[in-house]
Amino acid sequence: MDCKIARQRLFDRLDAEIDGVVSSDDELVAHLEACAACRRECRMLSLPRAAAKAAVPMEASRWFYQKLSSRIRAAEDDEARGAASLKAVWKLAYRMVPALAGITLVLIAIFVWQQARLAPVSADNYERFFVSDESTQRMLSVEQNDITYESVLTALAERQLDRFPSTR
Repeated sequence: MDCKIARQRLFDRLDAEIDGVVSSDDELVAHLEACAACRRECRMLSLPRAAAKAAVPMEASRWFYQKLSSRIRAAEDDEARGAASLKAVWKLAYRMVPALAGITLVLIAIFVWQQARLAPVSADNYERFFVSDESTQRMLSVEQNDITYESVLTALAERQLDRFPSTR
């Protein structure tokens, strides 16, 4: 038998012992008698089980369960307090979010009203934001290679003329 197969069967045998099923494999026993390396590995793998059988089970002190139960109760109380505080925060948020949204809308409305009241509405204000059709056609007709000092000055002069049509 190959050592690799023997090791696999050895692991299967140890797993079966843990499950409570005792299996006997004559080929494995014969290989363990012949191979010192596999026999050593079998002894090493059997050590934890043998140590567990030899060890005396520990007995808990009489105060252990009392301390354990008090710690569990304290943890449950902390968890309950945390859940209660989280619930209170959500309840407060549930009430505060609509109120804060309403206040925000009122402040925005006041700001817009102040801006509309102070700034006069004229066509010049819109020209800063929107480009007229004539300007877009002029910008598209000029290629990037043709931009010179003279073309920039011409564009600025035309823009000034567009703002004051009565001077044309």
